[in-house]
Amino acid sequence: MFKSIYYLVFFLFVMISQAIAADKVALNNDEFPGLKATETKTYDGGSLWGYMDGGADLYLEYGFQKLTSQAVTCNDITFQVDIFEMNNPLSAFGIYSVNRFRCRVGSDTLVSNDCLNAYQYQIVAGKYYINIVNQVGSSKATETSLQIGQVFEQKLKEQPEVTFPNEIKKNLSADNRMKLKLMMGRLGVQNGYSSWADFLSGWEHYQLWMLPVQGKNLLVLTWNSGVMPPKFKALIEARSESNLPKSIASKDYKLEGDQLIVWEN
Repeated sequence: MFKSIYYLVFFLFVMISQAIAADKVALNNDEFPGLKATETKTYDGGSLWGYMDGGADLYLEYGFQKLTSQAVTCNDITFQVDIFEMNNPLSAFGIYSVNRFRCRVGSDTLVSNDCLNAYQYQIVAGKYYINIVNQVGSSKATETSLQIGQVFEQKLKEQPEVTFPNEIKKNLSADNRMKLKLMMGRLGVQNGYSSWADFLSGWEHYQLWMLPVQGKNLLVLTWNSGVMPPKFKALIEARSESNLPKSIASKDYKLEGDQLIVWEN
């Protein structure tokens, strides 16, 4: 009896704690002058399909926890603000990396991992991926999007940032940073780097990083556990698998610790 009550109280505590955390991230009225949140809805893994239909599977593959979707107005402009809470910073950066679209390179934005254009502002902060969309595309809409982004920057400033593999960090530049992709499963690879889809089809719990560098693609394969599966390592070294990418079959790769590093033309 007492054990059942204990579990019930614990469950309620967890649910309330999660609700409070969500409220801290969501936008409130008058976060800055003129801002009004007119509608707020939340979606979990079971209801996400009702919000985005065919796109839900990709978010779930990357490690989706919850979406807080808000309609807000400011300066007579309506914004759709979607706050995706993912499993961890890797999951958040990954889904952001495959959703980036027409980023203004060199624009004066707020954080290291964000993407701004006239109609959209995307931000990664810790385990949160935030998408701010307007239908106007004016300079005022862009300015207000940045103001909204600044609110999230302050709310989430204590969140840990994503950590890139060393080989990726060494080759990042202002020219290619916005082209870095992180794929974390079958759908991600099929959409982001399809030539490796068959090769990785029998594996899971990996991260495939792809960065264009001076006409080549740098690929770094890492694993959730931090350890390369022994069977995978043996497969690479034997080079007997018919689905091996040409770069690996021809030995144009290196194993560095538990990471596979490949340069492809």
